[in-house]
Amino acid sequence: DLIAFGGNFTAVITPDGVSHPATHFAVVDEFSGEVVYAGDANSYVRTIGSRDGIIYVGGDFTTFGGFARNRLAALSPTFTVTSWDPVSSSKVRAVVAGAAGIYYGGDGAAVRLVNATTGAGVWSQTLTGGSVRSLALSPGETALYVGGLFETYGTLTRHGLIKANPLTGAPDTAFNANFRADSGVGPGGGYDGEAGNVLQVTPDGNRLLVGVAGQGSDV
Repeated sequence: DLIAFGGNFTAVITPDGVSHPATHFAVVDEFSGEVVYAGDANSYVRTIGSRDGIIYVGGDFTTFGGFARNRLAALSPTFTVTSWDPVSSSKVRAVVAGAAGIYYGGDGAAVRLVNATTGAGVWSQTLTGGSVRSLALSPGETALYVGGLFETYGTLTRHGLIKANPLTGAPDTAFNANFRADSGVGPGGGYDGEAGNVLQVTPDGNRLLVGVAGQGSDV
């Protein structure tokens, strides 16, 4: 019965009108709005995932809860910063927790899977052309969907959306959303194509819901 959220803020105002110091991250009671955990990150928190009571966060920060954590951190069910410390050299914009580990991506030129306990790398797939903005696992975790501004994933040319094997990161070559690619023309030419900015798989696994971003018109 808790809600965790992040962003760019320095306080949370509860329903009674009281302002509580909380920097870029907080956990509140779903029903009362009471602040259960007031975060202390030194920069933006952009993405949150959870599994088995552990909260995984990613963003721009280099410290979280008083500990050095480069853009990735984890909180225990009692809201203590864990030893999990995979370290990212660039902004993390998407994180999702699965049975195989923690998947993340962002402004770095890769999507990665790391161990949920040790943070050790399991696999990494390179990207070119732009950042990762969203990740989603299918029910049963048989597929990983990757959305963003990229043009290639591994050796496969695909703009904006990829379906991959969660255990290896290998792309599914049969899956092609045929998103409009960036034109490369004008001031917005590097991001005027269609990109999977928000992803959600329906509970039955039959449909992928995509929030499409990008400068320009969409049909």
